[in-house]
Amino acid sequence: MFDAFIRKLRLIVEDETLRNRVLFVLGALIIFRVLAAIPIPGIDAAALASYLGDNQFLGLLN
Repeated sequence: MFDAFIRKLRLIVEDETLRNRVLFVLGALIIFRVLAAIPIPGIDAAALASYLGDNQFLGLLN
């Protein structure tokens, strides 16, 4: 099982197209996480949290 994982990992590293796609997705996730921590001016975080907490449909998505 571990050998199969290493083979697939080696395939990702050796194939340039696949490597670029994986790096793009990882980069996008990192940028998203960094930007999610930056507060937006004019948005009341407590009011937004209260609104999202009261909404039952969005509560299902959480």
